[in-house]
Amino acid sequence: MAGVQRHPLLFAFPLWALAHIPPNGELATALFFAAMAVFCLVGMRALDRKRQRSCRASACGAHPGECPG
Repeated sequence: MAGVQRHPLLFAFPLWALAHIPPNGELATALFFAAMAVFCLVGMRALDRKRQRSCRASACGAHPGECPG
């Protein structure tokens, strides 16, 4: 749940996108909304990994409150 709190918009967009797939039954819109959902979910993971790498590089000296775990 901690990842959701750090990226609330990237969590809301996939919910919004997935909710729009059933009403719009066309293949093109389903692919569009599914791609948007996957992009946001992958983006959350990428941001978390980037933060972990930067914390390891700086040993959390610069921003002690922002380093996960």
